Amino acid sequence: MNRILFPLLASALAVAAVPATAQEIDGVSVEIRTGGDDLRGNDDNAFASIWSYRADGRQRGIRRQVNPRDRRIKDHTTTHLYFDTPDGTEADDITLFILNVEGFSGGFDGDNWNVDAIRITGIKDGITVKEYMNEFANPLIRFTGDVHTFSRDLRVR
Repeated sequence: MNRILFPLLASALAVAAVPATAQEIDGVSVEIRTGGDDLRGNDDNAFASIWSYRADGRQRGIRRQVNPRDRRIKDHTTTHLYFDTPDGTEADDITLFILNVEGFSGGFDGDNWNVDAIRITGIKDGITVKEYMNEFANPLIRFTGDVHTFSRDLRVR
């Protein structure tokens, strides 16, 4: 091989072999689609949590109320939540999503809530850089007096 071309080719291959830098994110977007049974609000409320485990061993959970001010979420509507992440959070640091309800007694007089879809994405400068979850069913989860928690390990995606 040409003595000039070989060093250039070797240099190009060495650069290509260097792993890409980790993608930092500004936040996590969560979309929750309610199915055919609403979330009443008042004493029956829902909370979403995003957990991150950093390479340095630190873990952090961020929790938001899905229905702020205990408001009702109507059937067949989508609720959007945004979780700001600390500086230096990488897309692969996001590891767990938990959706839980409080105050639910279920049954005829109590509240039940159908969630038909959940989509979770990592955001950087307003652009989606990673999709962690995009699941839907009819329902994906039905919260009742007996079922209060839904969780997903986001590392397996």
